[in-house]
Amino acid sequence: MSYRNPKISQQDPLAFTKGFQAAFGQTMSAFKQVTDEIKKQKEKDDLLQAELLKFQNIGSLEGTSKKVNDAIQDSVESLINPMAFSFMKPVARQRYLQEVADIKTGLGLLTKFMAIPPSELSNRSMKNNKDLHAILHQLSSEERAKDVVISGDPDSLDVMFTYTDPKSGRVSKVSARDMNKYANTYVSVKGDLEVLDKVSTSVAAVFNPIVGAYASSDKYIDKNPREELFNQESTDATIRGYLTDEIRATIFEEELAEQTRYADFDPSNQVHMKLTFDYFKNEVYNKVKDVDNIKTKDTETNPPEQTEKTFLETYRPFVQNLLKKASVLSGGKASRKAQQEYIAKQLNVVLGGSFKVTADGDNGITTITGAGPSFGDTVDSKTTFSLRNENSILGMILKFKGPKEGGKRTEILRSLNL
Repeated sequence: MSYRNPKISQQDPLAFTKGFQAAFGQTMSAFKQVTDEIKKQKEKDDLLQAELLKFQNIGSLEGTSKKVNDAIQDSVESLINPMAFSFMKPVARQRYLQEVADIKTGLGLLTKFMAIPPSELSNRSMKNNKDLHAILHQLSSEERAKDVVISGDPDSLDVMFTYTDPKSGRVSKVSARDMNKYANTYVSVKGDLEVLDKVSTSVAAVFNPIVGAYASSDKYIDKNPREELFNQESTDATIRGYLTDEIRATIFEEELAEQTRYADFDPSNQVHMKLTFDYFKNEVYNKVKDVDNIKTKDTETNPPEQTEKTFLETYRPFVQNLLKKASVLSGGKASRKAQQEYIAKQLNVVLGGSFKVTADGDNGITTITGAGPSFGDTVDSKTTFSLRNENSILGMILKFKGPKEGGKRTEILRSLNL
């Protein structure tokens, strides 16, 4: 029998330990990776939540008590859970932050409204914004503010202010984002009256050059130019063009409040319309310069020598206002023809009854028939000038209202580049 070498296999006694350690090491490595990721995510969430709290901070609202300020702050923070915010997608987070920005803008307006002294608040503001006025009245006193419920509404993402009158039971409710719609309607009476003054001054600026022209006209010898102008229907029509319902309401509810027993302005009421028109017309009348006609029936006194400077100082402001007014007719949407017709109508007032200005419906306006310094007698004349060219219109006025002396007329034409 041949010899065989026996093969004896010997197992590694440390194999199990080594395998366990390898598996454990892998598990620990994976665990550490997950732990690191969780830590990073938490750090990220903490940063997002900190940024949210920073963005939600309303600061100290001027004019409000600490309790009211804290209640508003809590309401803003209650609109969303910080953890939910951190899980939002970037776009959704940005949209939410924009909602908060709108709320903070509204709160800024709230403090602006509260800063208006009650004695200066316009009657219209109180009557037309009863809910807001009731809320502001309560918030202006720490004691009264206790009756206002301030809460966050997650559905509309807004801060709500609610007050129930204990006597009448009337519920007043406004929101922070509502404040934007009150920006132009809850104002000091001073603001309303400043607008009224500005508009009436603008109308007077339109009429002043006309009064100046009447003052040197043979047609109004021994007559008061301002009186003559304000007795014309065309003057009333011009005034009505500036007298919007908004301005009428200011007149009726502020300037005529006692006379009208604090009634609301009604544009369909003819009595209201007449009262406001008469008041506004008188305001404009008092701002238009009052000058005497420089000519008399007994003398042949000529008007003062008209130079380039005096002519342009008289008529340029009128033309500038005229073009500006035409450009904003119908909110700036009026057709070229409508603008022309408006300009023609106003120029007829300036030139007087012996002239006729008509719109040609194309690129200019045509002046037909009239007597001016350049003509010995009344003759038919046709002058075309550009609708949108200030100097062109001044050149047309010069033809009929300028100085008689040819040299001075040429001097003015040169200054106008005509």
